[in-house]
Amino acid sequence: GAGWVILKGAGCSPWKEERDRQTDDVQDDEPFWLHRVYQLGDPLCTAEIEVPLLWDAVEERIVSNDSWEIIRWLSELAATAAPGSVRISNTVEDVIGRKGGGDDDDGDDDNKPTLFPENVENEIHRRHTELVRPLIDAIDTAGIEYFKNERRVTAEVSEARTAIFAKLAKLNELLEERRFVAGDKLTAVDILLASCLFQFDAAYLDAYFLRECEGYQGSILLSDAHPVLKAYLRDMYGFLKPSVRFGSYRHHFRLHKAIETTRQLYSCEILEDEIGRIPSIYDELPNLHAILESIEKHAGERPRGTSAASSSTQKI
Repeated sequence: GAGWVILKGAGCSPWKEERDRQTDDVQDDEPFWLHRVYQLGDPLCTAEIEVPLLWDAVEERIVSNDSWEIIRWLSELAATAAPGSVRISNTVEDVIGRKGGGDDDDGDDDNKPTLFPENVENEIHRRHTELVRPLIDAIDTAGIEYFKNERRVTAEVSEARTAIFAKLAKLNELLEERRFVAGDKLTAVDILLASCLFQFDAAYLDAYFLRECEGYQGSILLSDAHPVLKAYLRDMYGFLKPSVRFGSYRHHFRLHKAIETTRQLYSCEILEDEIGRIPSIYDELPNLHAILESIEKHAGERPRGTSAASSSTQKI
């Protein structure tokens, strides 16, 4: 009930120095609770503890906890960095956009690699506002509000569930016409969308009981319900594989227990030493080996001519 935790401790100042002063035995077993970051920035903070989090280790303050804003800042930093200081793999180099909208980095500052190329920046923000951000928000609502209401499907949860599958259908249709969300170049909106969709089969479907929803047709990677999205994710995995950790998505299955623990502790229904007795509500977790096998089978490939009409649909 204490929010996000980094199990192996924090690796940035001032908490890194604190860890270094401890013994090796304590370091291995000492979790770091993210609320300490918020409280150091503002001791009276009562905001929700959210991730990702960009922390200024020099000024010791939170810069942002908005993923879209963080992506933009990091992209701008990379575009203005000294030559050779930012490494981009050859596979990404071939598809990433350029600041001025060109195709090659010829040394001109206006043609540096960026996730926000000027010639499609409006399209990037439009797709983020209309499709990707609403999808992410709907998934969060469908899970968090469902558990906050003791697993009751309220009107808010029902609306969020409907929105999830509506947005997936629109994305499937959009990506049938183009390789990436904003066109023929990989941009920031692809990073955000892929990060969300990698977790869909591995966590969201079962952790948030989305298979029970009206409109559910099947998973993305383990069925043919969304053939274009499947091809898109396999394509994106070829670029992002080093940063994808499917096992880490298991934390979504702890959400129910975290919310229930907090509710019961604040209502004095249980004692702290009884927390571990709250039963799991899941009979079985997703098969990550099957998901990995599916996504690695054609990683980096983007089949052309893939269409929902030409593919059979199978629920899994």
